[in-house]
Amino acid sequence: EGEETRCCVCREGYRLRPTELLGVYCFAKAVQPADSPHLAPPWLGLPYAMSTVTHFNLIHCSCHAAARSADASLRQPKREWEGATLRNGEVRCNCLVPIKSPGVNDTAYEAALATYWESLQQLAGSSGS
Repeated sequence: EGEETRCCVCREGYRLRPTELLGVYCFAKAVQPADSPHLAPPWLGLPYAMSTVTHFNLIHCSCHAAARSADASLRQPKREWEGATLRNGEVRCNCLVPIKSPGVNDTAYEAALATYWESLQQLAGSSGS
């Protein structure tokens, strides 16, 4: 596997596990369009825009789910994104962007993408926008 295309937990990627969906750990936050006109031009009239950054650390969605479950069952449980931040090389993250590959089932990709959009909506709502 290429160093850039493998899961940070199992160290395998699309070459060894072509049907397993990979995602990228990201940090997203809502910003006011007036404060960031390059993200959302004022003429669009949007109440907020999303700013997203990543260090491009990949993880299989199944590895993330297993790790999230393991983190929750610890003696001192970790919340989902606390554990993910550790797996993400101590880089803060709060969402997982799915990366489509030819071997990945469309239904699995679409479900992961819907989860990503839902997480962005929750993040935007929690920011007071």
